[in-house]
Amino acid sequence: MNRRFLIAIAIVAGLVGFCVAPLALAKPGDRLGTRVILYVGHPPAADASTDGALLRPATLIVLETQGVEGAARMMRLLDELKAAYRLERLEFQYDKELDLKLGVAQSAPSPAPGVDVSLKLVDVDEASGTYAVRLGETGKQPVETTITVKRGSYSIVGGRNGPQAPYFFVFVKPWTIAEEAGEAKWEGKTRPKVIQKAQPKYPEEARSAKLMDVVVLELDIDASGTVAGAGVLEGTVPTLVEAARSAALQWKFEPAKDAAGKPFASKYVLTIAFKLE
Repeated sequence: MNRRFLIAIAIVAGLVGFCVAPLALAKPGDRLGTRVILYVGHPPAADASTDGALLRPATLIVLETQGVEGAARMMRLLDELKAAYRLERLEFQYDKELDLKLGVAQSAPSPAPGVDVSLKLVDVDEASGTYAVRLGETGKQPVETTITVKRGSYSIVGGRNGPQAPYFFVFVKPWTIAEEAGEAKWEGKTRPKVIQKAQPKYPEEARSAKLMDVVVLELDIDASGTVAGAGVLEGTVPTLVEAARSAALQWKFEPAKDAAGKPFASKYVLTIAFKLE
């Protein structure tokens, strides 16, 4: 029997970090850049809930999810979520950066129509950030949970809401001090923004041999937004490394721009995890 496979793509903060406009530099007690990732979990069709009732959130703590080690941890975490909730599959929805200001709630993209997700920064210091995370059905009293997350680590808040997003998991990660320092270099500039992705293909010979790998690439993006090169930072299986490079070279970007709006060449770090289920 052929195994199903999953190719997970994560954008990893490196020299240029994420493909978003620069956020204000966070200061303890004032603001905090926060990465938010959302996955929707689908149980087997026979077990799908249609009542639309939200459940009280559960929270898990995960350490880093960057590079090879971090990607491996993320895949293990997703496997654990699937097992714990008896899910058939987990579907990636989005990966965003929010600039959160102390005491001000900010909406995150919804996992499904009629579901509201918002985060409010409650406290921040050099070690961690504390958030109030609200999940709710539009027009109804939301469920709120407060989480304190170590900088550079993830907390996950989960909810449940009927057939379109039976289970959804909101990953929350506060920026590290180093990420804040790196962000300062982008003041007045804009980062490269992904406008077209190419999904990597899992080579049949690698799949048949049950080979898996995490490939980390550093992309050279020219002033037109074209990927001019893809250097390999990590990766051990040649066929999977080449599959990752081939896909990455087809990505298109809105180029980085300086304060005057002039495009310039930049770099972008991309992690592609090949995993058999």
